[in-house]
Amino acid sequence: MRAGGSKNMKTIFLVIYSGFISKNLLRTDVLRLLGNKQDVRVVLIVSKSREEEYRSLFGSEHVLVEGVESDTTTFLERLWIKFTNNVIETDTLRIQRGGGPLSPRMGLIKRLIAFLSRTTLNNSLGHALLRKIDMLFGGRQEIRALFDTYRPSLVFVANLFSVLDIEVLREAKSRSVYTVGMIKSWDNVTSKGLVRQLPNKVIVHTEIMREEMHRFADMKYEDIFVSGVPQYDMYFAPDRMSREEFFKKFSLDPYKRLILLLEPGLKLAPHGHEIWDIVEKALERKQLPEDVQVLVSIHPAYKAREDLIPRHKKLTFVRFGYRLVEGNYKTWEFSEDAAADLMRAVRHSDLVLTTFSTMNIEASIFDKPIINIAFEGYQKLPYQKSIAQYKDYTHLQPIVRSGGVKIANSKEELIAQMNELLANPAWGSAGRSDIVDKECVYRDGKSSERLVKFVLGHV
Repeated sequence: MRAGGSKNMKTIFLVIYSGFISKNLLRTDVLRLLGNKQDVRVVLIVSKSREEEYRSLFGSEHVLVEGVESDTTTFLERLWIKFTNNVIETDTLRIQRGGGPLSPRMGLIKRLIAFLSRTTLNNSLGHALLRKIDMLFGGRQEIRALFDTYRPSLVFVANLFSVLDIEVLREAKSRSVYTVGMIKSWDNVTSKGLVRQLPNKVIVHTEIMREEMHRFADMKYEDIFVSGVPQYDMYFAPDRMSREEFFKKFSLDPYKRLILLLEPGLKLAPHGHEIWDIVEKALERKQLPEDVQVLVSIHPAYKAREDLIPRHKKLTFVRFGYRLVEGNYKTWEFSEDAAADLMRAVRHSDLVLTTFSTMNIEASIFDKPIINIAFEGYQKLPYQKSIAQYKDYTHLQPIVRSGGVKIANSKEELIAQMNELLANPAWGSAGRSDIVDKECVYRDGKSSERLVKFVLGHV
């Protein structure tokens, strides 16, 4: 731990909790622009498991890296987090309480407690009371030591729902240090429960998220800044790699059209491997055009049935990104090259198959036809256990209503829709443009610049 630096130099604490945040901020222009300010020093606060990796990748004269234990919550605080997760009411949280791939069905007592908490505390006064109680959990010595050493002018917490971010935010508020927070992803405000601590200002990607932060987190509109999406800046920029080079890199046939199948992993879609089988059988039985090939991109953060990959000779598999600790999917990271290759997979695809993921946005940027898979594979599960419920989640409703995507509810519908969109890729183009307007806001590739300018304006 070191302080150093000029007396006139201002210090920004930037909390990086996960590979997702790293991808969005460190591997975009955000860190470069912050680190280029001669009178500003950035201290990255990261988990100890990432400290050396980040120091070698991002450390410089103006960017320091400090590792801390990422989660030291007590049993009582874990209970408290679960309680506050059920205070607000959204379609997403209502569905999840009934059970699904992402959450078991709540028992009677838990449902009763959740109902009473929403009935009595789901209002601005109730939220304020809960946030005062949350402050009582305090901080810990290693975080207090960082504040004592560096005396930051501003604290930037990039994920208002992570334990580490909340701990740093609490410490900043207790010392009256100015704070800027960020919502990391489009679903967080409506799926993660109460925002337990509010910073002075919040950065969100879209006007939709701005409205959600006002409605569900009690933030004033004037304290919410819409930056656009930094990780999409590259999607609006020219690419240095050609289609032929990309296809060669992943052993794809440049003379065939490309179907990109996004595999979400066992946590999000426990039967996703059955979709691989359905698509491959459709190829074998010539139920799809002969000039197509399939690239299956496995989500870097979740396990999948990779033991079954050798059986699928007609599919090409890739897992973009890498893991810092072998076998631990929670420590995944995207290199700049991996993030760019994922972008290219979308850019050069002719059809995108996904399970209600952000790839609806990425594919819309390139105006690629999209099918969302809303069934398990070879079995029919009730709504309470099925991925079909995802289409009713709050953050996905604008996608479903856009008219820019199709939803496949069975293997027969999936194959029929694949043929339809391969034959008529312009279907839904206007709807996809609407998705970009709502979920990206800006198309200029300067979201990183907007975000950095806003942060520096409060140092």
